[in-house]
This record gives sequence, C-alpha cells and structure tokens, in this order.
Amino acid sequence: MSTNSINVNNTSFLSGSHFDFNVTGYPNINFTVQSCNLPAVQNSPRAIPTPFGDTHISGDKLQYQTLDISFIIDETLNNYREIYNWIRALAPTNALEEGLINNQYVTYTNPLYTVGNLFILTNSLHINITATFHNLFPISLSNLDFSVKDTDDRKLIANVSFAYDYYDLQVNSTYNPNGYVPDNIIK
Repeated sequence: MSTNSINVNNTSFLSGSHFDFNVTGYPNINFTVQSCNLPAVQNSPRAIPTPFGDTHISGDKLQYQTLDISFIIDETLNNYREIYNWIRALAPTNALEEGLINNQYVTYTNPLYTVGNLFILTNSLHINITATFHNLFPISLSNLDFSVKDTDDRKLIANVSFAYDYYDLQVNSTYNPNGYVPDNIIK
C-alpha cells in the first residue's frame, strides 16, 4: 500500500455537452455550434544516438491538431457563407476574388486571422476553463448533402476545420468549486 495520499478537491466530472464557442469577427457561427474539440498537442522527441542505443530528448516544436467544429446551417446559409467567404478571402482564385466585383473594388472587412475561444463550462454552467486559439483561420468546410429521400425535417450540419498557431488554457479565477474566494475578488 502506498504511503502517498491523494487529495482531490473537485470530484465533479467534466461534461462533454457543457461548452460554448465563439470566433472574433464571425458572429454567425457562434450561435449554432453543435460540437467542438479541444485539439491534441504533440511534442515529437528527438533521438540522440549512443553506442548502447538511442536516447530521446524533448523536441523543439509542438504540433497542434486541427480545431474541428460542427454547426447547424441556417436557412439563408449565413453561417455557412461566412466561413465560405473567409476561406475564399484567404486564397483568392481569380480576379473577382482579388477585390474586383462588378467593376467595383471590394475589400474583405472581417479579420483573416483571428482569435477563437472555447469556453468549457462547469456542471452548473459557469465558465471554468477558456481555451484561446491564436491566429485562427479555416482550412476546410464540409459539403452540404441535400436529398429528396429524407422524409423527416433533418437539419443540415456542416463541419469546419481550423488551423492556428497555438492555444492557451486559462482557468477562470472567479469560479471556485470549493467556495474559496480569491483575494482580488471583493467579498
């Protein structure tokens, strides 16, 4: 038996359905998000050869997987078009997309690289953890499948994948499950 004691302060478990997500500058996708992931991060070790076998040390670069979001499409495709136009603005494919539309110069006003926030909520729906994604931009947008075979009123859902530089995880200091109020909060 171990002599080490473990002191667990919070025995509430994380719920996968208590979250909120928003992207700065793109309000139409914020409301209809259905699912979101907190991407994996990997530090690839480097092998150092020795006469007796390789030893490994930490790599010098982190690799982040994509941030993947699914959202319900509104009937005017506002949220889908918001992402679609963002992707097109990132990589124009012809003269029309380089700013000349109907013989008028048009500028894309939303930020091309922005900040996204995944708010992870407690079981009582308070913000507990904020994951902030820096220099976020979309890299893929799924297709929409229409079918006359669907007899029910099936809502269409799209998936978007984002690349970003890195993300930070910050604990909300105003929420404390143990009832402790930090010194910087007025009692």
